[in-house]
Amino acid sequence: MTLTKRLLAFLLSACLLCSLCGLSVAAQSLVANRSIVPTIGTTALTLTDENVISVMQFTPGEAGIFRFTLTGDAQLYTVDGSLFYMFNAQAAAGNTFDKEIKESYANSPMLIGVAGNGTATLTIQLVGDAAFDINALPFEIYETTATLSKFDLPSDVTLTYVDVTAPHSAVKGTDGYYHLDSAKGPKLYMDFANAPYLSVAAAAANGAMKDVIYDENGNFVKKIEFITCINEYYGYTDNTTGLFVNGYTDAGIYPLTDDLVYIMQTHTTCTGWNDPDSPNYLFVDETVDADTAWMFPLCYDENDIPVPTLQLGNAAGEPGSTVTVTFALSDTEPLKAVALSNISYDADSLELVGGAWAELDGILSDWDADKKNAVIAFTENTDVNGEIFSLTFRIKDTATRGSVLPVSCDIVAKAATDAGEVVVPVAVNGGTIQILEQGDLDNDGVITSADAVYLLYHTMLPNQYPMAQNADYNGDGVVDSGDAVYLLYHSLLPDLYPLA
Repeated sequence: MTLTKRLLAFLLSACLLCSLCGLSVAAQSLVANRSIVPTIGTTALTLTDENVISVMQFTPGEAGIFRFTLTGDAQLYTVDGSLFYMFNAQAAAGNTFDKEIKESYANSPMLIGVAGNGTATLTIQLVGDAAFDINALPFEIYETTATLSKFDLPSDVTLTYVDVTAPHSAVKGTDGYYHLDSAKGPKLYMDFANAPYLSVAAAAANGAMKDVIYDENGNFVKKIEFITCINEYYGYTDNTTGLFVNGYTDAGIYPLTDDLVYIMQTHTTCTGWNDPDSPNYLFVDETVDADTAWMFPLCYDENDIPVPTLQLGNAAGEPGSTVTVTFALSDTEPLKAVALSNISYDADSLELVGGAWAELDGILSDWDADKKNAVIAFTENTDVNGEIFSLTFRIKDTATRGSVLPVSCDIVAKAATDAGEVVVPVAVNGGTIQILEQGDLDNDGVITSADAVYLLYHTMLPNQYPMAQNADYNGDGVVDSGDAVYLLYHSLLPDLYPLA
């Protein structure tokens, strides 16, 4: 290689090196000046070379808008980087520029460059307040509100996850626990370790469970950190069941609480886990219910799902008396319409007097006395759990005392959906009507001195010791202690003291 070529190669290498170091080859060089540390106010400078930009470091010390002005035979520059690596020197128009320093950068140094021959004066002024800096605010640590204790999941529980592709809700019951879709639904648990889509415990361990919360108008509310609470809960979870077969033995299960509901709802929304347009969307290639999405780590015992049931009541009476059998629904979803049919009873011993709906605020209802069917409809799905209907029977005089007669029926229940009305399966538990044995006041099937004692209590405390039969055993027209004495005689000497 000739000397000329070697010289050109050297110059090209030097230019490349200077370019990488942020130096201006064609004009001025950037030189760190550590001997001058400007502060707010004025700093006198003596400059000797207009081709060298003397770069100084200024540390604001507080947030605000700072104005930098240079007077004299010199040029002011903005410079990026640090004193170890300076680049992008730009001449300040009019030898002045403003720099906004936010709270989070108040103690971070910045660079100022000057170049010239002779003396100059650098003036630094705080001329305004910096814009609100969310990054400078500390995170508020969410404090656990529940009293936690070690949780052990029963061995006979079979857990399944909530289906977030369908509408669901978490409803707090009178037992203090959250249940799926209704207060009588299966109890809800949170799986911290092995939930589909994401491990909440892992997210907390990676420092991800932090949020900046805004109100509905976009105004900043607070910064909150959930990591501490999640880790605290995780320490009390069931960690020995190994119920899941996806490679984990640490199930991390704990009953759902107010804390966990708030954390999951807040973080899911703030982070965009439930927003298909967010890069943090969890449910790629799936269509989930936006309001249910936060429930993805929740699970429940699939054997704990209640069965909607129509329970017929039990009644008791003497021949010739009238009794009422009530019908009560439990664990049913809100219904749009109900029909009762095929009412079954012993017609030889019982006479069906009538039927009546309870006060359910139905838009249309009827009792067909001829066919012995009943229907009711509502304007919309309505919660009808509780007593809904009753049948009144007269016990025939020929009914056999001591007998227990079954009463049953069929039910058709429907609920309104977007696709129309659908049948809701409801199990039926039949009721009974007991034909009282005369004198058997405690209904244990035999007449003993205990019945006489019960009758004596009834004569003095009738509200606490009610009776469903006529107890005027001595035939004097009133029920009093004399009848209790007569019944005691009957229990011992039935042939001498018969009951009419």
